[in-house]
Amino acid sequence: PGAIGKGRIVVENRRVSLDARNGDPMDITTCFARDLFKGRTVFVTGGGSGLNLGIARCFAALGANVGICGRTQEKLDAAAAELREIGARVCPVAADVRDMAALEAAFAKSEAELGPMDVLVAGAAGNFLVPAEQLSANGFKTVIDIDLLGSFNAARAAFAQLKATRG
Repeated sequence: PGAIGKGRIVVENRRVSLDARNGDPMDITTCFARDLFKGRTVFVTGGGSGLNLGIARCFAALGANVGICGRTQEKLDAAAAELREIGARVCPVAADVRDMAALEAAFAKSEAELGPMDVLVAGAAGNFLVPAEQLSANGFKTVIDIDLLGSFNAARAAFAQLKATRG
């Protein structure tokens, strides 16, 4: 386990801490009950790394079962191992949010393994770290397809489960 975003979300000894502005870690369970999401399933798109893995860690620390998807199974498996160290049941599934059928399959697998989804975090995002004048039209379209279309696809594919759980 390690840190995300320059140490902002830290996992140590199965505890998830958030660094306060003064740099002192704050255990997330001092603000929220450790079992707040016990028996609930949270699915995080883009949950294999970065900020979205940090979000998944926080839900795991609060007792949630966690489904994650991204495009690289190896990265997802490593993230799942970290989440399991916190104590979560985890379902890592490779799926590109631009592909509705892949999302539907990922959500079905997560439901079969963890139960129906109570919370969806549509966090998958694409970006190109270049000045705006250097971003190609194709690059911009890719960002829009992942960020906008991907969020719609995730919400649409999750709707039946969220409706059933009143999530």
